[in-house]
Amino acid sequence: MAKRPHDLIYSVDENPPLRITLVNSLLYIADQGVDITYALLLAPLIGCSPGLGLSLVSATLLVHGIGTFLQAYGKHGIGSGYLMTAGTDEAYMVQSMSLAHIGGLSLVFGMTLLSGVLQLGLSRIIRYVRWLFPPEVTGVIIVVLGFSLIPYSADLIQNSQTTEEGLIISIALTLCTLLLIVLVSRFGRKISPYALLIGIALGSLAGMCIGMINSEAIELIITLPLFAFPDFSHLSWSYNMATLIPVLIAMLATTIQTITNVTLAGKANDARWMRPDQKEIQQGITAVGITNILAGLFGCIGTNTTTSSVGISIATRMTSRRIALVTGCIMILFAFVPKISGLFMLIPQPVLGAVIMYVIVFLISNGFAVVNTRMGGEKKKLITGTSIMIGLTWFGMPDLYKNVPEFLAPLFVSPITIATTVAILLYLLFNFGSKETRKLRIDDITDDPHTLKTFVNKTGKEWAAPKDVMARVCMALTTLYELIQEGVISTSDLTIELIFRESDIRSIITYNGELCEIPSHPPTPDELIDNDNAVFFLNAYLISRYADRFSTSCSHGMSRITLTFYQ
Repeated sequence: MAKRPHDLIYSVDENPPLRITLVNSLLYIADQGVDITYALLLAPLIGCSPGLGLSLVSATLLVHGIGTFLQAYGKHGIGSGYLMTAGTDEAYMVQSMSLAHIGGLSLVFGMTLLSGVLQLGLSRIIRYVRWLFPPEVTGVIIVVLGFSLIPYSADLIQNSQTTEEGLIISIALTLCTLLLIVLVSRFGRKISPYALLIGIALGSLAGMCIGMINSEAIELIITLPLFAFPDFSHLSWSYNMATLIPVLIAMLATTIQTITNVTLAGKANDARWMRPDQKEIQQGITAVGITNILAGLFGCIGTNTTTSSVGISIATRMTSRRIALVTGCIMILFAFVPKISGLFMLIPQPVLGAVIMYVIVFLISNGFAVVNTRMGGEKKKLITGTSIMIGLTWFGMPDLYKNVPEFLAPLFVSPITIATTVAILLYLLFNFGSKETRKLRIDDITDDPHTLKTFVNKTGKEWAAPKDVMARVCMALTTLYELIQEGVISTSDLTIELIFRESDIRSIITYNGELCEIPSHPPTPDELIDNDNAVFFLNAYLISRYADRFSTSCSHGMSRITLTFYQ
């Protein structure tokens, strides 16, 4: 059972007063400003009217509101139960732009709907196949996603300009907006989380002063009613199986990000947190899958949980589910207020170009950060560098991939699919079926416990294992060392063996002596007071909590404890 962290003002199951709830809800809605702006990126690329852009924004508000509500719901297998708003996912944004060029909005909506259905299926098996997408592969996907946005940013800067003078002004507005975003992000302190929002607002104001605001959009906003149902008359759906693999890659990147966000939220809400809760992760992915089905049905870009909302909840020390539910309801309400949606139509295209340029930097830097979540290793460098290099050849030599066999063509339709294919193949080549083993023998209780930690850390670096997994291995074995010092585990023929496989890391402790049983539940407060062995039971229980699975056995006087840590 989760323990409430002492530093939280309102934890996940607590209800703050209505005034505090509303103020915090508006904070999360302000954070949504940039995500809603992403909806407009499709419109200028395919020549949509302001009216259609308005429909995209209204649909985005509606779907994000429902998605936020579902994620916080946390019942009947739907939602992690945590405060995490739904927002436009960058991976889906990149793929939606590509799909819009190929088959218009109908293809965007159809493939988004299909990805949501597939994501529901993936939620049931993600724990068994996650090892196929380690940080090297995921990081490569994110980095190449960033590079893939560069042409779209250039299009937004140039599209609305027909003269050389206009192009210079457009580039100047883009660069000034980008510089403002960077400066606020770097030096803004308390307002730095809203750097993008501030950049969009001031950039739009500057655009208005130099006459770059769409007059048709202004006229449309003036004539809009205060309340109205979103217009879904433009909706249609189409499918192109040749684009399925890029969409699947975006879905996988989104799913892995959801796992990260649910893990962060779970850790923030449990003082006894040891490892990710697989049930919460599955339910969180289920909620995202349902939200993406709705995104396809109502007509907006695919969604995901937003990392920024988890960060805001931790920073404000208010992780209450009630805040998430109210935030979702307000966003749904705003979807029926056209004038609010219409304000986003006033953003000049060069400002949107600056937003994409900032997202490019964010994606590339975050992609390399994801790669580095594994400990060092030459294999990691080879996989990452080679995959990115080959993926980027698509920009300079697109004709190189035009003559590939037809059945392989879906793997070479974009730099993202090329880089991902190469990364997965290299990863399997270097690691598939491999198993590495390291052993440490402990002769007596006088051995320095730092020897054990050094052994684990050195082994983790050699294997390029995930840092968080090796941290849990180290904590489990350090707790085990305390049992050795207490004499519960004999040092006779005591050996600690670490086994690395791509799906998990196992720690096998063998010794000559009586078997140490590991309890599946903690000692009660009364047992801690009255039972002389309570400390032993507590340490043994902590070992089971650090590991994802454990087992014990005894044969011919040799006892064996096996701890399994999923990667």
